[in-house]
Amino acid sequence: MSVVDFKKVTYIASGKAVLDNISFTVSEGNFVGIVGQNGSGKTTLIKTLLGLFKQASGEVKLFGVDPVRFKDWRKVGYIPQKVITGDNRFPLTVSEAVGLGLLSGMKNPKTLNSAGRAKVLATLKALDITEIAEKLVGRLSGGQQQRVMLARALVNDPELLVLDEPTAALDVSAGEAFMKLIRDLNEKRKVTVLLVTHDIANIGKYADKMLYIDNKMVFYGTFGDFCISPDAALYFGKYAQHIICHRHDHEKAEGVTRGA
Repeated sequence: MSVVDFKKVTYIASGKAVLDNISFTVSEGNFVGIVGQNGSGKTTLIKTLLGLFKQASGEVKLFGVDPVRFKDWRKVGYIPQKVITGDNRFPLTVSEAVGLGLLSGMKNPKTLNSAGRAKVLATLKALDITEIAEKLVGRLSGGQQQRVMLARALVNDPELLVLDEPTAALDVSAGEAFMKLIRDLNEKRKVTVLLVTHDIANIGKYADKMLYIDNKMVFYGTFGDFCISPDAALYFGKYAQHIICHRHDHEKAEGVTRGA
């Protein structure tokens, strides 16, 4: 089953094609790393998928429906860029922040009922953050805040999880722990994942496919495909492609790489 479909999608901003004739399909259960340099259109692609931006041409489908007409947003968990706050007075506890993920699907979104509170608690347990349930979000570490935002995205049991640079503000250790958590959710819960990153060297540890864009689509496929792709060799140069693939092969030998 296709969860995401882009067909010849072009998005124009200030007279420039930020997305230029992009086509790809994400199937149920895929974990796709969306990679590219700053300004390459990664965030624009995500916002177009979520109906926040409207493409100039082409077709976008989310669970088979145009995002502008899509209604069942409980199927989608989204973590945007820059959700980490350094304000220790941020006036929400962890439980309250996670509960916001349920209010969007309620007819009268004022307070959570007992079933909703139980769902929040179950999600906190699943992510191993019950001990911080009553702490203010602003007083948490960056890694803890990202787990809270992930819990908010997961509390409705989404079928698709969309994350935009979720580890950008984390140190290496916290970033690796977060990425392993996303990989486990994909493997154990079969949640389809789209994760935006600039880290082409390491995304292969976690994702089974890579979409590399530079306003146009450079490559889409498995990391094994990437290593023999003439388009990738033309774009990166054979030497750079060899370095990336050599690292990938080393990780594969250690049993941590997926999708090749």
